[in-house]
Amino acid sequence: MRFSLGINYWPRRSAMHMWQRFDPGEIADDMARLADLGFDSVRFFLRWADFQPEPHRMDRTMLARLERVMELVGAAGLRAMPTLFCGHMSGVNWLPSWTLDAARPAGRFRTITEAGESPYGCGDLYSGPLLQAQRLHAREAGAVLRGNPAVVAWDLGNEFSNVAEPASADDAREWSKRLSDDLQSMSGHPVTGGIHGEDLTRDRNIRPASIAEPWIFATMHGYSVYSDFARSRTDPEVVPFLAWLVSAGQTLTLRSRAVAGRAAATGDLSGRSAACKLCLPERNGDGRLRAGRARTPARARAPRSLLVVLGRLPRRPP
Repeated sequence: MRFSLGINYWPRRSAMHMWQRFDPGEIADDMARLADLGFDSVRFFLRWADFQPEPHRMDRTMLARLERVMELVGAAGLRAMPTLFCGHMSGVNWLPSWTLDAARPAGRFRTITEAGESPYGCGDLYSGPLLQAQRLHAREAGAVLRGNPAVVAWDLGNEFSNVAEPASADDAREWSKRLSDDLQSMSGHPVTGGIHGEDLTRDRNIRPASIAEPWIFATMHGYSVYSDFARSRTDPEVVPFLAWLVSAGQTLTLRSRAVAGRAAATGDLSGRSAACKLCLPERNGDGRLRAGRARTPARARAPRSLLVVLGRLPRRPP
């Protein structure tokens, strides 16, 4: 079996400012270098404020630059996963100022807008006016890349629950479905989304079994250094374990659809007894998982929070 080898990409000089400081020569050189190193795909990011300066308007120059980037990717013999809403990246939430809610502080991650740093956080990302604005973004960007053979899949966003947590799992499911439908109908390409480890170890109303239902495969961003249940900061089993959990969650609704991480699955997915073989059931006082190792892959040893997130147990009443 041959695995695709991809890499997250920002240009080496302009980084997060790539769309404003657009340099096709630099990008072409980077793509050639990545191909020489043996990569076959790149994942790049559409900084939201650059592409959608107002809720009802897309920047046509940026859309043309998106098309040009994909030409450069294809010319290097690579394929790409454009990430639609960025959104969260490297400890910062990069947001258009019109998405902010003065009643919500920035919180854990800094907010940077086109005007600089802001003390405010994002409004309701998953419904209402912000969802309608995102749907415009999805349709316009999708149309630009319609039929482009270098597209692997769209990524809805990078660790989007770090931008804002949905009020309910239903809101998250509807957000995913609407945006995925818009992208697929306008571009002809499949969709995925960048969920991450904290979507499982904390109850953020992200349910793999529902949010990933319209996706061609699920994507899990796993970090041993951030995982409380890891046996060390470099525990090599954290990432396949988190991928297996997402695979288990998707199996509830997608059944035979190809799912990222399925090769890592070693437990029985046929019933309600998910095997959390690398986790301890104990939790710290704040509800986060305590580091350690479970001795047996039994449901009785799986933290309840993980099983709730996966949709295998109902949420306890308050």
